[in-house]
Amino acid sequence: MKKLFTSFLYFFLIMSLFAFSNCKKEANDTFCSTNRTSIESLNNKTGVVIYYQKYSKYGVRIDTSFAANIDSQVIGLTCDLPKELQNEGTNVTVSGQLKKFNSEENISPQTAGDELYYLKISQITKR
Repeated sequence: MKKLFTSFLYFFLIMSLFAFSNCKKEANDTFCSTNRTSIESLNNKTGVVIYYQKYSKYGVRIDTSFAANIDSQVIGLTCDLPKELQNEGTNVTVSGQLKKFNSEENISPQTAGDELYYLKISQITKR
């Protein structure tokens, strides 16, 4: 009887591990595959790679020095950043689409002045 109980316990633990690991993957896949409205095309814009701690995502802080409001930062969180560029502070040139997060996604900035968008990268290179 003890052996049967131990077998069931191991089976339950293994099934629990599989169940919890799949939840995280589904949540990440949802972030990357959600349909969003494109608000701006980027064509060879300069930026800096950042790691946005609040959502555990890499992104690009787009250079907006030409904008009238110097207090805001445009940040595009992305799923498309190549591994070799996943280092904070890497200067890049990026082309792609900035997309507005849907209201049900409940994405909010971690710092006042941040403007968060989803960035669908079509081309990115290190400067």
